[in-house]
Amino acid sequence: MESIFNGKGFLGKLEDKIAGMKWDVWIVTGISFLIAFLLYDFKVSEGGDDSAYIFRAYDLIHQGTFPSFQGPLYPMFLAVIIAIFGLKIQLLKISSLICMVLFFFLTYKLLKNRVPKVALLGSLLIAALSPMFMYFSSQTYSEVFYLCIQTGMIVYFLKYYSENTSNPNWKVHLIMALWIWLMGNTRTVGYAALPAIWLFLASNKDWKSIAWITASFAGVFAVLHFIKSLIWSSGEMQFASQGSTLLLKDPYSPTNGNEDLMGFVERFGRNAELYLSKHYMKFLGLKDALNNDTSLVVTLSIVFLLVGTLIYTWKKNAALRFINLLILASVGLTLLAVQTRWDQFRLVAPYLPFISLIILSGLTYLSADKRFGFLQFGIPIVAGVLALGVFSKGKAEISEKQSEFKKAIAGDVLAGYTPDWQSFIQMSEYAAQYAPDSVMIASRKAGISFIYGKRKFKGITRLPFTHRDSIDWNASQWMITDGNTLEQDLNKLGLTRKSIQALVFGEAPKETEQAKGQFYILLKVDQQTVSIADSLNIKHWTDVNAFLDVYTELNLAEPDRMVQILKDNRIKYVIMANLRRNPLQKTEFTINTISRFLYYIQMKYPGAFRAVHSIGSSEPAQLVEVNFQAFKN
Repeated sequence: MESIFNGKGFLGKLEDKIAGMKWDVWIVTGISFLIAFLLYDFKVSEGGDDSAYIFRAYDLIHQGTFPSFQGPLYPMFLAVIIAIFGLKIQLLKISSLICMVLFFFLTYKLLKNRVPKVALLGSLLIAALSPMFMYFSSQTYSEVFYLCIQTGMIVYFLKYYSENTSNPNWKVHLIMALWIWLMGNTRTVGYAALPAIWLFLASNKDWKSIAWITASFAGVFAVLHFIKSLIWSSGEMQFASQGSTLLLKDPYSPTNGNEDLMGFVERFGRNAELYLSKHYMKFLGLKDALNNDTSLVVTLSIVFLLVGTLIYTWKKNAALRFINLLILASVGLTLLAVQTRWDQFRLVAPYLPFISLIILSGLTYLSADKRFGFLQFGIPIVAGVLALGVFSKGKAEISEKQSEFKKAIAGDVLAGYTPDWQSFIQMSEYAAQYAPDSVMIASRKAGISFIYGKRKFKGITRLPFTHRDSIDWNASQWMITDGNTLEQDLNKLGLTRKSIQALVFGEAPKETEQAKGQFYILLKVDQQTVSIADSLNIKHWTDVNAFLDVYTELNLAEPDRMVQILKDNRIKYVIMANLRRNPLQKTEFTINTISRFLYYIQMKYPGAFRAVHSIGSSEPAQLVEVNFQAFKN
């Protein structure tokens, strides 16, 4: 990298001093290791995705199942460790710690002479001291593994396509294509590297390399997909397993349909506020962990700094240009694709250190202008204050983790878990022992149940609502009644609950009838039943489609469809827990997917379930047995 200041000015001298250091890389690496150790978390994350990666790795080894969802490469990495050492959770966590420390070592060492040194040192120190970021150093999420792949790809591309004076040969193009494939197969959003590469090469008018990389990537992708289909006899692509969910308006209610163009625009804008003005500010320590406010001004300011740096340094620093294009493409695709209700820090965690690097680098280049010379003192001060501030905010968390660490070392496997999770984990262990191997146990967090129960569980993560178009409305006479008076209405009509076809509920305008009732019941009847309902003045509707048309968001819950799920998966037992919706606070709101699933079935089949065991007092978990006799006619 050409000198920005030629040794002049405060930042120029500081840059030269850092350039002459030999131990600075070990300082950054050492701090990252120390914080990773102090924040080491023995327990499995409550989120569930980390345990899901482990489950897919275990399934790959023991069942030969290809881990297509969320990127297969990381479960394959974990599978190698499990194949060698067995299912040792702490060993898998240590692998994340090693990857995190390796990321700091490689990123600082390989980018030190390619970007402004003060900006690189400052951004990495902020990241190393951020408890939100370093949390991943002891979790089996793919983020840390992806960070190492991302840095490797960046440096390889810069070395052969930006700094190389000769034209890259076919081997370089092929390896570059493999790097892109590695990124995309670790996290699907990693494929954003390809358009970032196109834009960079187009800015250099290197059309030949664009053609070669594109052709190489197409070849690599096709060959590796063909090999996968031969080994696993599956032609399913990674995009297919995730794409359908990302297109939905609501990932937990597929019957609401897919987003339209304006829906994606709104999603992008809302996600930008969530991830830039909330999560990035928390990463920097400028916002408390419990502060979930967002700010359009902060969001636009960050976007302005990123785009402004890209424009201002376009010809000044090729490495910074490529990193900026890559991060903008990756973050942009993330904001467009992910559901706003997910709102997870980890979805943008791999890009946040680079956002800091880009912003600090842009300000560094700007400070070379005499009009903004004051920034030469301000940049290192701001970076230092942010690093100390984020560390100060993390001291309480370090103290908490160290306390948990001591308990975990002493043998307390539930150390650090809140009462709701303690009950759930203990119930998973109990259920695994109680239920015979010939039947399946359902769980809302099947991955975590698997980790602690040491056997497979069936996950019920969403409610299988029925789309209205899948019901043959011409096949029979239909009638809708008020669910609040269900029992007396059925008695008057001489019907049993087995006449229930579906529960009807959703969102409707406040002034309509549908907005007043909690839910309605869809019945399959005959004309005589309708006549009885008319004569007894029972509240009902026979123009079913007109009734359903009022809903802006409609849910049809068919008990028989849910019963079929139990039968198809041999689910004899179900864990029903009181997992908090807000993990930091006990409130009346819990993750109620399982309880609703059972409730909808019980509406039609009252004797379908029986509680056989309970664990916990304040936030208990129950093991529920399914009575399949109740489903027989």
